[in-house]
Amino acid sequence: MRLQHLSSAIDIQFEDRMQNLLKLGCEAFNMPLGIISHIEGGDYTIKFIHGSDWAPAPNAKFDLGRTYCFHTLKSDQPTGFDYAKKSDIADHPCYTDFGLESYIGIKLIIGGVMYGTLNFSNPEPHAAPFSQAEYSLIQFYADRVCKELERQTNTKALIAAKADAEKSNRAKSEFLASISHELRTPMNAVLGFSQLLQFDPNHPLSQAQSEYVENILDGGNHLLELINDVLDLARIEADQIVLFLESVEATKVIKNCVSMTVPLAQKKNITIINKLPNLNEVELRTDKRRFKKILINFLSNAVKYNKNGGLMNKWQTEHSEENLNSVRTFMRDWLFHHILEVDQKIATCTQGKSHKIDIALGRLK
Repeated sequence: MRLQHLSSAIDIQFEDRMQNLLKLGCEAFNMPLGIISHIEGGDYTIKFIHGSDWAPAPNAKFDLGRTYCFHTLKSDQPTGFDYAKKSDIADHPCYTDFGLESYIGIKLIIGGVMYGTLNFSNPEPHAAPFSQAEYSLIQFYADRVCKELERQTNTKALIAAKADAEKSNRAKSEFLASISHELRTPMNAVLGFSQLLQFDPNHPLSQAQSEYVENILDGGNHLLELINDVLDLARIEADQIVLFLESVEATKVIKNCVSMTVPLAQKKNITIINKLPNLNEVELRTDKRRFKKILINFLSNAVKYNKNGGLMNKWQTEHSEENLNSVRTFMRDWLFHHILEVDQKIATCTQGKSHKIDIALGRLK
């Protein structure tokens, strides 16, 4: 019970756990010396030790071939010597060097790899030959030790992985900060020169040219907003996104998004059929930048997953005050859910037989 309590106690440090395990083992086998070793190649290193003043210090290293554990490694079962002087190892360097009369040890296997040994010993002979119960007991102790060592190894790996992730995250943040100027400067130049073209009194633009410049400005501003999104990545990861709610002229934003989609549709010879009549201005209380981003993603995906020469219909539905909740449900459960999952359905969208995409835009009275 003491051993089980020790293994389940989360408030005890790893080193103290190992020391306590060895202490319990020494008491159980009535031996003064308990060791957890690590074996690599021909080196035997003491990782944890519990014993008298004459015991070697932690991290002491020995030649594996001159230790009792040399014999332990020959078997997959626990190994014991109750009276070494009268055993087969009487002439072995382990006995001549250390003079321990009784010894019981077992290999420690972690993840299929031999880590080292758990052993208990005594300069005095054991009271009787080691029993099967004692061999089973040291096997039980070894299982506990292996679990503790494996847990500690995994903990260290997690700490190292966390440190690497934090280092990578810092590098990413530094990279984004360093390129912010390079991203913003050329885009601001594009927007600035476009505005100069638009408002040059000496060289007024034609109607068509003015529309083209307006499209450049709209696209440039949208790209600048995307740059801001990239630079805001740290805030996203910290779950600190702030919505800037304001009154937004929905119809104006919709028309703006559609005009930005037209050049993409023209490249694929896709016809956009505008069935949206001239509406009175509709105001929404929302985050304008993210509302616009959702619409642009919606429309651009409609183009992306349509076929060459396909159709895109924009049609409008009216909803009374009584149906307001159903409209909200539609926006939550359909628009956001399906648009965000579009990447998972690329194959279906690309291979599907339907080449006509209808876009429903709800109007609230």
